[in-house]
Amino acid sequence: MLLKLFLTSIPRLDYRCFVLVLPRVQLFWRIVSPGAMSVPLNLFPVSIGNMKKILLIGFALLVFAMFALVLVSLYLAKSTGSRVAQKRQAIVNAGDKVYLSGSAGDLIPADENGMAQFESAVPDLRAFEEDYAKLAFFSNDLNYKLGPKQIADLEKIIAKYPAMFVELDRAAACTQFVDLSENDDVGLDAFGDMHMELRVAAKAFSAKALVAAYQGKGDEALQACETALNLRPVASVRPCVLSCLVDVAAQGIIFNTANQVLQISTPTPEAIAQFKNRISSIDNVADFTDAIKGERAFGLSMIKRVQESSGDGGSDVIPGGAVLLGNWLGEAYLNDDEEKYMDLMAAHIDLIGQRKKLRDPVLKKIEDDLRTIKFRHALSKMMVPTLGNAHDAVDRIEAQLRCMRMMCDHSLTSSNASVVPAGDPELDPYTGKNLKSKTTATGWLVYSVGENLTDDGGKIVAKDLSSRPLDTGFGPLLLPLTASEPGTSEPGTSEPGTSEPDVVPAVASES
Repeated sequence: MLLKLFLTSIPRLDYRCFVLVLPRVQLFWRIVSPGAMSVPLNLFPVSIGNMKKILLIGFALLVFAMFALVLVSLYLAKSTGSRVAQKRQAIVNAGDKVYLSGSAGDLIPADENGMAQFESAVPDLRAFEEDYAKLAFFSNDLNYKLGPKQIADLEKIIAKYPAMFVELDRAAACTQFVDLSENDDVGLDAFGDMHMELRVAAKAFSAKALVAAYQGKGDEALQACETALNLRPVASVRPCVLSCLVDVAAQGIIFNTANQVLQISTPTPEAIAQFKNRISSIDNVADFTDAIKGERAFGLSMIKRVQESSGDGGSDVIPGGAVLLGNWLGEAYLNDDEEKYMDLMAAHIDLIGQRKKLRDPVLKKIEDDLRTIKFRHALSKMMVPTLGNAHDAVDRIEAQLRCMRMMCDHSLTSSNASVVPAGDPELDPYTGKNLKSKTTATGWLVYSVGENLTDDGGKIVAKDLSSRPLDTGFGPLLLPLTASEPGTSEPGTSEPGTSEPDVVPAVASES
């Protein structure tokens, strides 16, 4: 009935016009086209009745194709939606969050909330960072001794911000860190603006520890390092890859500072043991796992936002988004993208804790497979960060942490010959074998083979400002270095002609 109504609603004049015009078009073609005279004039003998049949068949085929497309789109939307729902439920069953909503915890009094105390110090932290950057010559590490002028400059900058250290001490003493933001909206700001300030806080306590150490107050210096580590929960309030990398950088600053403290001062065995116990409580693998799960919640929230936008929020990032979004076909496309994203993040979670030699080929295959897919998984390609670099950063800081524990044991042993370092030898996270160590002319050196997986003999100082050390570890300090001479010497030596410099060497740079 619908087809009959459609055909009867079309004016009959349209068919007659077509039938009248077609022979004239054929005649014109015969005149202007060479060799066309042999073609019969009545090339398309079409009557009004035949035209109706042709249009009827074409319309029926069109309706059939559209109906088939609708059925296929509906099937794809339902099947992909079912798989995605199962994967979401698996995340919930594991006790993890699917979306960012509900990330904030219950409110507690401000004086008991470490985040509230830390937030009050943020303005001073930002001002401190500007002053610190003006006086510091940044190298790649803290392997160089400081001169009197550098210590005096650090004392001045510390004295300028007494209230900041009081607020940070209060924050570090808190046992609860609850997110102050009431915004569960999706975006980088959803993770809070204070993650980056954690690294500045580490620099501030590094400066405080260095001043105390060079004044012979080793216990006070290690206490400053420990206070900085007690601020790490700032990064875990809303964990993500960014917060994890900031935490890694802050740890690197403190571990390098602690090596300076142990090399130039004599903390008591009790202070060293307390600091070792504090760093032994750090679980970078668990923290990185939480960061990847937080990153997954961020990505799934972004996909949910596009799904709920009815095409307004994703047409510019999805190929053909203006056509796809807002219908069953678009729903199937986004479900497929969401499923791929969850699979990718699950693969990265499974790789946490695996050694680099085994992990890198798997990561390369994941990246290559994602890159070869042209039109699918647009959101996954955009949101999945280069997590391979994050895996490497966690390996690097874990190697430093284990080297620092061994350095603490050695400091206890060297200060008292009767003390034997307790526990099994630390394992290198890159190889699974014992960390390397050796005695140089100026002291004891402990190191990991580093990212190149090669024992380079303990080269823990980078050759230039743009590279990392070949090995990762701690040992005796180099003599003071001028700004024109980046770190090229071995531990316990100095560049020819260097003396107490007028510029500040690397006061505290991140790992």
